[in-house]
Amino acid sequence: MPYKDPEKQREADHRWREANPEKAREPNRKWREANPEKAREANRKWREANPQKGREQSRRWRVANLEKARAQEAAYRAAYREARRA
Repeated sequence: MPYKDPEKQREADHRWREANPEKAREPNRKWREANPEKAREANRKWREANPQKGREQSRRWRVANLEKARAQEAAYRAAYREARRA
């Protein structure tokens, strides 16, 4: 460990992660690709434990991707109409 002081080590790690965001995310991405079931389970558990944050994330995504959100909503409505007809 380059620093004996854990606080300085934490700051150095933080600086490195800011300077190398792709390298910092790579191990997590590889694990998720290798363990898709565990990743889905972890997401599900997090969403159950944090329902409000999940809703906020959904709202933020919808605002950022309005066209996609509208297309998705239209597809849901069309599928619902088809299901009601059948």
